[in-house]
Amino acid sequence: MTSQEYDIIIRGSDVVDGSGRPPFHADIAILGDRIAAIGALKGDSRTEVDGRGLVAAPGFIDPHTHADSAILRHPLAPNFIMQGVTTVVAGHCGESMAPLKDRCSAVMVNAWEWWRKVRPDEPSYPPTLPLDEYGDLIAEKVGFSIDWSTFGGFLDKVESVGTAVNFASLVGHNTLRTAVMGSDFKRVAAKSEIGEMEELLRGAMNDGAFGLSTMTDPGLGEYADVEELTALAAVTKEEGGCLVPHTRHTQSQWPSLDGAEMGYGIYHGPIEDVWVGRYRGTLEAIEIARSSGVKLNIAHLSNVFRITQPHPDHLEEAMAAATLEVIDAALEDGVDVTFDVVASADCISTGVLMRSDFEEWLEGYEGDALNERLRSEEFREEVKTAHRHGRLKLQMIHTMADPYWMINFRVLRCSRKEFEGEVVGDIANRLGRNALDFVLDVLADDPETIWVQFRDERGTEAANTVFLSHRLAMPCSDAEVYGLDAPAGMENAPPPTAYGLFPHYIRLMVNERKALTIEDAVNKATGLVAERMNIEGRGILEKGAFADIIIFDKTRISETGGFLEPCRRPAGIESVIVNGRIVYRNQELTLDRPGAVLRL
Repeated sequence: MTSQEYDIIIRGSDVVDGSGRPPFHADIAILGDRIAAIGALKGDSRTEVDGRGLVAAPGFIDPHTHADSAILRHPLAPNFIMQGVTTVVAGHCGESMAPLKDRCSAVMVNAWEWWRKVRPDEPSYPPTLPLDEYGDLIAEKVGFSIDWSTFGGFLDKVESVGTAVNFASLVGHNTLRTAVMGSDFKRVAAKSEIGEMEELLRGAMNDGAFGLSTMTDPGLGEYADVEELTALAAVTKEEGGCLVPHTRHTQSQWPSLDGAEMGYGIYHGPIEDVWVGRYRGTLEAIEIARSSGVKLNIAHLSNVFRITQPHPDHLEEAMAAATLEVIDAALEDGVDVTFDVVASADCISTGVLMRSDFEEWLEGYEGDALNERLRSEEFREEVKTAHRHGRLKLQMIHTMADPYWMINFRVLRCSRKEFEGEVVGDIANRLGRNALDFVLDVLADDPETIWVQFRDERGTEAANTVFLSHRLAMPCSDAEVYGLDAPAGMENAPPPTAYGLFPHYIRLMVNERKALTIEDAVNKATGLVAERMNIEGRGILEKGAFADIIIFDKTRISETGGFLEPCRRPAGIESVIVNGRIVYRNQELTLDRPGAVLRL
């Protein structure tokens, strides 16, 4: 043998191999894109990594991301790489980048970020965008042309760009509906249309999709019935994929009797589903899996039981345990079910300008006109009317659906410094003000106030600890791909979890709460995900597996970003290797792009 027997040797680390077995002390040798040997190794290498006192584990596999379009803008995927994620699974919540015909969904191209600026005369973007009319505008706003139609064509596009992470994708049910039904989607699909969707789904899975995602919350997929969803789930099973539903009524929402009305969290159904719909939606997903026989992974599992008034953590824990009883009952009934969890109480929250939550009433006002508008009784009454009619949604919460919405919001930056860091409900109580009146007071005094929905009742820290302790739970980020720097100001700022979810998960669940051992925590974020999604050769450290490896300090690993500075590098991540090449070392990206486009 030559003196350069291996490309890389990681020396003397504590190996947590992703299988769930306890750590063991060993060297790891890499040759090409594979692990060549694990043990007490004497060979030489071109590069040696000192792993003494550190953990070597498979790269984290994030089972639920929205990396779809942004991977083409940010192929280095720094927010994922710097936290140790080496594989992302995209195409979630019913939205994938293909297959396409003559139009795409507005969600797919993040229209909410730019629509008001380019179409101020149309404040609400249409659910679907004809490509012949909007293709050039989309290319200008998202940074690339949509020059594919098939699922395989999209994967080829990602492959041609080259990425630092491995990229896998589901096919989205909303995307299939858009391709088949166009703008006429506010109804149950005809049998012939379901047949067309089935053929598109088969084509996408033959091109490499790992399964089907659905989104039956308000939007394009809300109108699908169980027959349609079960038929597509059956095809997914036949093709060897997994069904990953964003279940019905996951969001905070309010009903509408107007079939033409659509909006964020506005659904068409009975009012009781505001409070019990999440339970019904989870049972619906389980029944679809039972009827079709498909493998089921429930996306970002939430408490299916709700207590809207303030309550102690032990009630959160009890509701989470009761939710898991629903999962366990399905398992006992023969349903093959797992679930992922956004493993942070912050969920996908971001710090935003307070006025952005009232943009509907402030469109077109600037400078002195904005100040005058904010102080006007007309503005205040319009907002209160929207609240009374169930049309006021502040970040992710409908104020009528959650009467104690104010306990979930914190002021981050304000000209009234005494408010900074405090919960809106606490301040309003202290001042003897109605919470909505207080918010409008603050907005009138300082239009640059920044606030955040810091608490998401769908998965609090107490509930998430219970969820993640379940043997079939997997942590996920629910994040997009972002660059190294946040957007200017707070508009469209990323959530801190996009940069630090997995370090947060290890710190909280292993080091602080001691709810998981390091081997169980790593297994849930690696081997279990690979097994569930049929991602072969990854999620495990063994001879012959792909060399996706993270090396981290178990005692130091932690998120460091916050709502005002979300883009900070996590602590404790020493090196990240993707397909045998180092992509992150000494807190810096190497700018290498060894990521692979994965196909089922």
